[in-house]
Amino acid sequence: MYRTIDDFISDYRIESGNTLKILHHIDPAKKHLKINDNIRSMERLSWHIIQAASEMMFRSGLQESDDLEWKPIPDKLGDIENTYQHLTEKLLSMVKSRWTDSVLAEKIEMFGESWSKGSLLRSLITHEIHHRAQMTVVMRYFGSLVPGLYGPAREEWANYKMPAME
Repeated sequence: MYRTIDDFISDYRIESGNTLKILHHIDPAKKHLKINDNIRSMERLSWHIIQAASEMMFRSGLQESDDLEWKPIPDKLGDIENTYQHLTEKLLSMVKSRWTDSVLAEKIEMFGESWSKGSLLRSLITHEIHHRAQMTVVMRYFGSLVPGLYGPAREEWANYKMPAME
């Protein structure tokens, strides 16, 4: 749970930057491919991250409506990236201007449960990390380059003139 707005903003800037790295590395020719029927495609995972953030913003009272609830996945990956960037900046702006540190302990109804606003912010980030991890597995499965997020990816160790870690 977050106890300060600034801590959330600092973490979300890092994590949204990592999400943008993944979005930027999606191969347009493979964006629609699925490993199997129970795993979403890269474009669907990307759009789910965006739609879920919009939904959480609405359910938490940060915005009046869920503007992306029924929107289809954009055809172009650039449009997905741009929507994500726009939504991220909107989210950060709204949290900073509408909430204070003192309201982060307040409870709100979220998905049939009672969450603190600080817990909602943590869930927003962990939800994004969870689906971003799924995306890296799908990328590897289809032979796409996976960027390092918390350190070098397997392919990036050569840049450090070191063997990839096992």
